[in-house]
Amino acid sequence: MKKDKYINNKIFIFLYMIILVTYTGREVVAEKDDAAKESLLAVNIDIPEKYTEVSPGENLLTIININNRLPNGRIDVILSYNIKDKNNTELISKSETIAIEARSSFSRGFRIPEHIDTGDYKFDVKVQYHENTATASQSFKIIDVTREEKNIVIALLITAMIIFSIILAYEHYRISDILKISEKNLGGTIRR
Repeated sequence: MKKDKYINNKIFIFLYMIILVTYTGREVVAEKDDAAKESLLAVNIDIPEKYTEVSPGENLLTIININNRLPNGRIDVILSYNIKDKNNTELISKSETIAIEARSSFSRGFRIPEHIDTGDYKFDVKVQYHENTATASQSFKIIDVTREEKNIVIALLITAMIIFSIILAYEHYRISDILKISEKNLGGTIRR
């Protein structure tokens, strides 16, 4: 009797372990399937350092990279672009349909409106193919530098370069004269 009870307990534990492993295994598989489904499209944004701070009226350049893990090969996706301020107010919204391969990379430029407040902004992109979606965001700043200020800085730089060139030419001429005089003196001393 004791032996039968011992065997029944072992069978119970064995069946319990099988059910537990099977149930846990199903959950893991389901999570992997959901993760695989979500990761079939991936997108990221790169804003070159030169464009992380732009002025009103200038262009914002973005580089968008898409990884397509869908088995369909070349597909047409819908790309939606948004530029939002810190209050999540949409300033620029644009969408287009493009064909992508397994990996696609392209750049897009967006003209920043002339009369926009300075501060932190966010560039969002959403890639959609049927039920598969991927999103990415990148921050950038709008700074208060007007075109006139930039033109003044450029004019000052050009002026400084011209002045430096004149000083360099003068010093070259002066050193050439000193060398000629030294050569004459040296030549006269050697002949005697």
